[in-house]
Amino acid sequence: MDATRDVAVDWLQQWGTTITFGCEVPFPAPLQCDPVPDGVRIGVITAAGGNVSMIGELFLEIDDDRLEENVVAVAVTRVSKTPDRALPGEREVLRTLKNAIKCAIAV
Repeated sequence: MDATRDVAVDWLQQWGTTITFGCEVPFPAPLQCDPVPDGVRIGVITAAGGNVSMIGELFLEIDDDRLEENVVAVAVTRVSKTPDRALPGEREVLRTLKNAIKCAIAV
């Protein structure tokens, strides 16, 4: 299971880097990507008056509990000041992830 987990985490981190730096999908706000131990953190940022600040974050992490069932699942956690509202670009990020997973499974 550790090898499957490691491959899934690595894939998720590479995907996060790709969408923040080389994706052709337009996002309404700039994105920042940072690896975390179980996946990736996608930060939605804004720049105003020369200051960069974080609007919110999406943590996309491999769900270790599902690995025991031979299922690779991605848990998504939103962290923001308004947790009941989607972040700018959140829908596009998740749609891009869903499409990337479909492509990866098809290979």
